[in-house]
Amino acid sequence: MSRFPLIRLHLSGIFMKIISVRQRLYPALLLP
Repeated sequence: MSRFPLIRLHLSGIFMKIISVRQRLYPALLLP
């Protein structure tokens, strides 16, 4: 049971990383 919060925190960290990467890539993808 003590593992679940840790896994959840790890997943949220990965999700935030993906969002930051997408925010960085979107302008580059929108440019021709």
